[in-house]
Amino acid sequence: MSKHVLFSILFLTFCFQVFSQKSIEELTSQLEKTTEKKARFELLDELTKKTVNENSDRKIAFLKEYISLGKELKEYDLFAKKSRFLIEHFTSIAQLDSTKYYVDEMLGYKKFFKDPTTEAHLLLKRASFFYNTDQYQKAIADYKRSGDIFIKENKGVINAADARLFTAQVYNDLNEFLNAVTNYEEAYKLYDELNDNFYKNFTLAELAGIYSQNGFHEKSIAEREKVLQNAKEIKDYTSLCYAYGNLAKIHQKVKNFDKVKKYIDSTTIYVDSVQNRQQKVMSNLFLANLNVDYNLDLNNVTEAEKYLEEAKTWVQKSSAPEFFQRMNYEYQAKVYSKKKDYRKAEEALKKVLALKGQEGQEEKVKSAEKELAKVYGATGQYKKAFEHLNTYLELEEANNKLIKDNTFLYYQSKFETERKDQEIFKKKTEIELLSKDKEIEKQKRRLTVAILLIVFLISFMIFYVLWRKAKRKRRALAREIVDLNTEVTTKKEEVNELLAETIIHLRSKEKLAENLSKLSHEEEGVSLRSIIADLKADKLEDSKIVILKQNIESLNYEFLKSLKNQHPNLTKTDIEVCSFIKIGLSRKEISNLRKTSIDAIKSTRFRLKKKLNLGADQSLDEYIKSI
Repeated sequence: MSKHVLFSILFLTFCFQVFSQKSIEELTSQLEKTTEKKARFELLDELTKKTVNENSDRKIAFLKEYISLGKELKEYDLFAKKSRFLIEHFTSIAQLDSTKYYVDEMLGYKKFFKDPTTEAHLLLKRASFFYNTDQYQKAIADYKRSGDIFIKENKGVINAADARLFTAQVYNDLNEFLNAVTNYEEAYKLYDELNDNFYKNFTLAELAGIYSQNGFHEKSIAEREKVLQNAKEIKDYTSLCYAYGNLAKIHQKVKNFDKVKKYIDSTTIYVDSVQNRQQKVMSNLFLANLNVDYNLDLNNVTEAEKYLEEAKTWVQKSSAPEFFQRMNYEYQAKVYSKKKDYRKAEEALKKVLALKGQEGQEEKVKSAEKELAKVYGATGQYKKAFEHLNTYLELEEANNKLIKDNTFLYYQSKFETERKDQEIFKKKTEIELLSKDKEIEKQKRRLTVAILLIVFLISFMIFYVLWRKAKRKRRALAREIVDLNTEVTTKKEEVNELLAETIIHLRSKEKLAENLSKLSHEEEGVSLRSIIADLKADKLEDSKIVILKQNIESLNYEFLKSLKNQHPNLTKTDIEVCSFIKIGLSRKEISNLRKTSIDAIKSTRFRLKKKLNLGADQSLDEYIKSI
């Protein structure tokens, strides 16, 4: 970078700081002159933004005034959201009582919040308080609830990703492997959607670490390789160093020393590219410890001791030498044990055991117990050796049980997930088949319409041809009719003459019958008079029956229509008998009209009940009259 460019950047930075400071001073002066509450609230909004961004000492006072004025103006969402910066301040300086006070106070206004994410921001802060006070289950509940709100509202997705990441870390602290993995994976997806490469890689590294701790070395390697790929794309050299270094550690566990050396060399290359001073120090310390472990495994004690001295140098250059020195005692103990300097090894291992109970130090403490047992065994202190070996075995057993349980739960979860995926695939397949069936049905309908149209056209053509033929026939018939009319006219006169003769003939017969009647005389048995009377009676009775039946049909038209609709299987005789019953005729009257016996009418009624589906206790007459 040229001197001119560097000078320009420094000059612009200086100008920005001066301008920002001037803006804060101007806003403060303007605030002092403003009395109207709404205007003061707006000015305080700007002032709090600037003072928080610059971490100004005056931010706390401005934040408190902003919250107080917001309460008066009933701007609940605005002052509650802004309060998180005040809460963060108290958390950072370990004034957790103040943290809890402000969180609870702000959540007291929950019923007035119009934006659900206001509550979500406050839940994030309260979860942090619970975590710092070892209330892990409450912390998890708040982190989960907060993340769910951000995702549901589709606002503040970055906060949702953070909530999932923090949830995963709490589960990790509680050794709840499956829950930790699930939340790390959800956090990674959200960071990936946001294209937040730093936290995406950070989450993958955490996931790889938890896989490695629980014996899933292949999955751990896969996640580290993802970190490598992402880090190379964005040229994040710090992430590259740790990714290569952790891959070396994984292969060291399975004694694959060729790959260990390869990954250590890659780490060495990228360490020189790290720009941030503190990150460079930590990366070099990490690399030195990798070389200590690698050379000890190869029994290169001299080389291991050289890298241990290098690690001590980087510890002194770190921002917290005492802390990192405590973290580095395990490497000193390993070197001293190999050199058989058991006194120094014992001192170092005891300092490692002092880390017992601290978060993330379980593996170091367990390893220290084992190494200390070896030291005491080598120096003849068998009772102490037995005690530390027994403690190591207990820790190892507990760890193995935890890994075993976590492995079972992990594969059970994967099995259930795959089964759910199969069910989803099955449902998708069914939906696709249903869609295809619908499409086939549409094609069938189209084909049917086309066939019907073709049939219609063919039918129309046939009809047209037949119509033409019929038209020609009608014309021929018309001509025949004209000819017949002529013939009818000719015959009409002949018919009239024949009719006149017939009438004369009938009158003569009637006269003959009258004369016979006058001449008739009674004899024993049958007389001519009685025969004529019976003949006349029969003739009159038939005509009466015909007239009566016609009248009955006219009166019962609606009844007969309903009867035929309800019982289409009835015969003409059945319908006639039903009609007689409808008007209230007796069996004898019906038998006289039908000129049949009463027994025959009984049989007809019996058959009718069956045809009408009537039970033995149901009345035929009542049923027919109800229709």
